[in-house]
Amino acid sequence: MNKRFRFLSALALASVMVLGLVSCNKDEDESSVKDYLSVDGAAFVSSSFPAASAGDNMPAVTSVTGNSSVIEGGSNPIAVYASVPAAKILIGVEGTKGYYEYSDARKSTDVVYTLALVLSTSLPGEEFVIIVAIVDDFGNISEIYLLPVSIVEAGTGQLQVSLSWDQPNDLDLHLVEPSGEEIYYSNDYSVNGGVLDLDSNPSCYIDGVQNENITYSDESTVETGTYTVRVDLYSACSVTAQTNFIVTARLNGDLIAQQSITNPYNGNFPANSVGDEGGSGSGVQVMQFTVGGAELKSTARSTFKTIRFPEARESASISTKASREN
Repeated sequence: MNKRFRFLSALALASVMVLGLVSCNKDEDESSVKDYLSVDGAAFVSSSFPAASAGDNMPAVTSVTGNSSVIEGGSNPIAVYASVPAAKILIGVEGTKGYYEYSDARKSTDVVYTLALVLSTSLPGEEFVIIVAIVDDFGNISEIYLLPVSIVEAGTGQLQVSLSWDQPNDLDLHLVEPSGEEIYYSNDYSVNGGVLDLDSNPSCYIDGVQNENITYSDESTVETGTYTVRVDLYSACSVTAQTNFIVTARLNGDLIAQQSITNPYNGNFPANSVGDEGGSGSGVQVMQFTVGGAELKSTARSTFKTIRFPEARESASISTKASREN
């Protein structure tokens, strides 16, 4: 009896250990929404994304607009359209743990909410699905709205400045280095090695990416001093709606936090804006930040990837850049 009891006890203990290991591995394998994105101004909630409320006349997310393409370290301006004024907006990623809760401070009848999603510098896989729900004043939760997105490769590097916008038109990202050299579509590689590695919708050749990115690889020189970031509406491309955009700036993978800047920066070009087909010196200044020598000592978390376009896009990009410069 004693031997059998000891055997059964050992077997039970082994079973518990195996189940424990399986459980641990499952927890370790389960990714977090933080692996993908954060939401500017929202609070992180560590529990599972809540289920929709049952009953009649429940609130609904009628539409979500935003980019279907994202880049690592970049952003995504999304507009959430609700059937009723929302007390809270919930943002998550399908298949992950945790979500973000955005509480709208305005007490109004607005049913359209613009949010700034900031992407991780190391996104898993090649695509994922953003999930959105709203909560009304009575605590009722809507059904989940799905926004699938694909990841477009772009450089992160020591210093990364990115632009994302929500309309099929031609916006341009400009970065002026401390030396005065300006990186933009017509000067896409600086002496220091800063490169515009993603130029979207050039001259209204609409590729649907709607992201631009300037990055410095580990082999580049990041000057100390003040950098100026501008955004220019090169062409409206027949778009008459308001264009929302977000600019982010990262040093060694982290968003630059300085008292003089708002980062991420949220801006817009009003409806019926006309493009200026601008070159050097064009655009609206959205950010100035200063890089000091001490901040350049560690680049351990920086990565660099070369942008890869489909063949047709690459050819079109070259031809439209050439036409801009002539």
